[in-house]
Amino acid sequence: MAIAVIVDYNEDGLQFSLSILKSIGHFEDVYGFSCPDEACCFIKERGCDVLFVETEVKGLNCFVLINKLRKIKQDILFIIMASNEDYAYEAFQKGVIGYVLKPLSLESIAKTIGKLEKLHRSQRRIVP
Repeated sequence: MAIAVIVDYNEDGLQFSLSILKSIGHFEDVYGFSCPDEACCFIKERGCDVLFVETEVKGLNCFVLINKLRKIKQDILFIIMASNEDYAYEAFQKGVIGYVLKPLSLESIAKTIGKLEKLHRSQRRIVP
């Protein structure tokens, strides 16, 4: 089991994402933040295995946040949540493991978690 963190500027979207991830029961703990700085502080103190992040959070591009977090903890797996596919190519070029279109659904999250499990088996890494 692993720790997941969600960063989403929209409080309703954040609560919805939290409820989906918690209902799947795949993660030991799931935490949500609407402020990227708060998420960074939390991750620095408690750690994180998987980060779900909106493309833009309070004026901060997701790739800036991802680069900042990689300096804190190199083995975080990143999944971008987006309203469209505009960032998809760049995301995969930068090693993001998943790209989920909003509105999130149980099916889209389950599919993404399936990718994480496949990665775990193929790399023998400790991931969810």
